[in-house]
Amino acid sequence: MPRDCEVGAWSGWNACSHSCSDSNGIGTQSRKRALTNPLFGGKACPTNKQTQACNDHIPCPIDCVGAWQPWEACSASCTVATSGSPIYPTQRRWHKVNVMNKHGGKSCLGYGYRECNKHFCPVDAKVGVWTRYSSCTKSCGGGSQTRTRRCTAPLWGGKACPQSINVKSCNTEVCPTPSPTPAPTPTPTNVPYPVIKVIGGDEITVEATTDLAQSYDDEGATCFDTHDGDLTQAVVVMGDIVNLIDAFSDCRHIQYECTNAAGLTSSKVRTVCVEDRVCPSCVMTHATVNTITVEASFPYVDGGAVCTDTFDGTKRAQNHYSFNGKKARSINVEQTGTYVITYSATDESGNNCIRDENKNPRRTVVVADTLKPVIGLEYGGKLVHIAKSEQYSDHATDHKRGIKQQNTATYGNGKKTLNPSDNYFSLMAESGVSSSAFIFGAIASAISGVALFSYATQQSSTSAVADLV
Repeated sequence: MPRDCEVGAWSGWNACSHSCSDSNGIGTQSRKRALTNPLFGGKACPTNKQTQACNDHIPCPIDCVGAWQPWEACSASCTVATSGSPIYPTQRRWHKVNVMNKHGGKSCLGYGYRECNKHFCPVDAKVGVWTRYSSCTKSCGGGSQTRTRRCTAPLWGGKACPQSINVKSCNTEVCPTPSPTPAPTPTPTNVPYPVIKVIGGDEITVEATTDLAQSYDDEGATCFDTHDGDLTQAVVVMGDIVNLIDAFSDCRHIQYECTNAAGLTSSKVRTVCVEDRVCPSCVMTHATVNTITVEASFPYVDGGAVCTDTFDGTKRAQNHYSFNGKKARSINVEQTGTYVITYSATDESGNNCIRDENKNPRRTVVVADTLKPVIGLEYGGKLVHIAKSEQYSDHATDHKRGIKQQNTATYGNGKKTLNPSDNYFSLMAESGVSSSAFIFGAIASAISGVALFSYATQQSSTSAVADLV
């Protein structure tokens, strides 16, 4: 009797041969089942193995491919010495991308950095101040006085120490001739030191500047000797270099020496201090608006000013207020009158030209009360605005009907405006609501030059000056 092939259950799929798919191929996986061969002509067995594609929906990662570009210039020419660990300059190079990474491949490298110019920057010698001159070595006939100063040695090729000893002549007057002695004595020879005169003074202060085209021109010194005459051409000049950009450095010293035919040398020193004595200058925003009139009780936002300094650049402007000629803390829109705002700034050297109108402009703000309606306005069951007038017109206006009636106490809905400016203003209301904090109003104005504000959203920050430009 024939017996058909017996087919067992499929096994589970085995692991996929690839975790992703790309141009190199896709993954496959297979499964099997057990078969019992047929007997006596029974029905043949089907296949015992199945294969299917897998992970073919997962693209394989593609790493970034690029090439390093040349190194850029170093961020500094040398390393500045510090008390702690040195901070070396760096340079960078760009890893130019040829193939961008995809599907989780390795990211591109971007910039690479390395340290450079690790040698220390030169440090110039640090020169101290001169001591006082010593006592003169002679009471007459040409003595000398000496002074010294300390100097810290330079490092890493910095500027060397200048002369640390300075000698000048003193008591150059001729000594009195001694009384004759019985025995012949040689006539004393008194050779005085040459006299140096520093042109322009021993201590001067010059104005600092950022203009590199300008330089300090020293006036020099003259030298005169009793026997040799004018020795100005023989004056030797030495000492520090004066840079007009060094506004915050120590004073510099220039030394002059002069030697006569007898070999006697005199010297003098000029001290040159470079200082920034120019105060910052300010320019008002909307400078053409020198005077502005604002309505009393309305907020005022000033346009401000921009201040700059030669050395410090942009400086924060300082506002100085005065009211009717007296110092004030701010613009008080509840107090009518004339306010003056003076804009100034102080630089790092303490310069401030508060009294110079050319450098510190002024803006006049006139707080005026030009709106004088008497009206009560209800909103949400509450009286939100009441304004009073000291003057009364001879007519009343019914705002509901837009009808004027002469000498009428009430009209229509009983709300009457007693106001001399009925021809200019129709309705005004103010309200502060805690939930949205807005001010609303309908203001019709025919008054020129008065800054009024109508708010429909949050409180405005636009300057009143900008509203008039």
